[in-house]
Amino acid sequence: MMEDSFTVLAVDLGTSSVKATLACRSRDSLWHVAARATESLAPPIARADGWSEQDPLDWCDAAIRAMRGLLKHPAAAGLAAISLSGQMQSLVLADDSGCAIRPALLYSDARATSEAALLEEKIGRERLVSETANWKGAVSVLPKLLWLQYHEPEALASASYILLSAHDVLHLVLTGLAVTDPTNASVTGLLAASTSRAAWASQLLVEAGFHAALHHKLPHIVSGAASCSPLASSAATELGVPSLAGLPVCHGAGDLAAVTIGALEVAPTACYCYLGTSGWVAEESEAPVVSETLRVFIVHHPTPGRVIMAAPTTTACGNVAFLRRLLYSHVPDDDEAYAAIDRAASEAQPGASGLLYLPYLNGERFPVNDPTARACFVGLGAATSSAELCRACYEGIAMSVRSLLALMPSANEQRDGCAHPLVLVGGGGASCLLPQILADVSQRKVLVPPRPRDVAALGAASLAAHALLPERPASAGAGGGLLGL
Repeated sequence: MMEDSFTVLAVDLGTSSVKATLACRSRDSLWHVAARATESLAPPIARADGWSEQDPLDWCDAAIRAMRGLLKHPAAAGLAAISLSGQMQSLVLADDSGCAIRPALLYSDARATSEAALLEEKIGRERLVSETANWKGAVSVLPKLLWLQYHEPEALASASYILLSAHDVLHLVLTGLAVTDPTNASVTGLLAASTSRAAWASQLLVEAGFHAALHHKLPHIVSGAASCSPLASSAATELGVPSLAGLPVCHGAGDLAAVTIGALEVAPTACYCYLGTSGWVAEESEAPVVSETLRVFIVHHPTPGRVIMAAPTTTACGNVAFLRRLLYSHVPDDDEAYAAIDRAASEAQPGASGLLYLPYLNGERFPVNDPTARACFVGLGAATSSAELCRACYEGIAMSVRSLLALMPSANEQRDGCAHPLVLVGGGGASCLLPQILADVSQRKVLVPPRPRDVAALGAASLAAHALLPERPASAGAGGGLLGL
């Protein structure tokens, strides 16, 4: 079966939804999406003091429902593997059975400002940056662990596992094994940057005030492009197909890595932009670019010897979801509500009659790291319309992306006298208007693949194909042309 075709059930666990995709590929073709299923998630529980939490049980329940439905599709008869991707840097405490002890502290959770300041005073900010490469202050995992030790010591002490992403949690449920991937590990601020292979900064944990045994609760670091684990019998039964027990489950990679593989295979270019609930601009490199002025994160690529350079924004299309709740809560269907926001934004003139929107609902990481930053409309007047609110929101997101593009190593590179085109993927690419606004604001050609929401799933599918068929590179080309703006 694997000699002629390869079918993967890819699951992408986001913040607003879980997307499952049946991806099929023959040896000489690109990926074909046979079927997909989406399960919405409740919005994160947020507080004014920086808290942002979700229930990991909701992630797993939504994933099981989506997977169970797709396993009834005829294309699933030839299923070769399950592969995972998901939101990264979300801290989950789990017991022996894999159940979460408390809600997850999401990547955007910035409650640990005091703990971050304490660590910078105790260890030194320069050392935290140099030894972990990706120190982000209060949103890093280390200060969040310290917050748990101060405020919920019983929960931290009783945890059998400290998991670090949504797909870490689902992998544990499906296989009984606690693992994470190098990309996710390198964004947590817990990875030792100086080692040749991915390893936890155990000495730093001790100096931060944790027991030496704490790092044993962290997941093993495995490459999603090189290893698979068997589906547990209990998980196969829960999926409604007991005969699938033993099916290879590829941990895959965090959404940044999976999207990178998918986006740059669809349209190889200098860099791309992902707009989901959060967002980022990223590009690949053969080796880290060493520069005192470099202001992006450098994280592990699933392919050894390569890195991903990324500049993230904490809230991207999460701002549009906020508008949806504020202005269109009476529209029950999400797709219809977002189409209504698109239409409204299209009715307003460029510039939204002078209305500005700062898209910082949950603080910001780039170009300024400020967990206390908050969103606002500037220039509201008695005549401001809902259409102008929608337009200003889109333009604020595009301005944020432009500021991220300016940080990238390829920012000043040109092709035929023009800036490199920008590939746009994620839910933002499904908008009829946002890609054009982004093209206008960034003064770049913006390329949108036919199915911009599928890119992470196809990247995860490619990682599974590479794990089981090592001669096949971890690439995720998807058939179809690009929409250029």
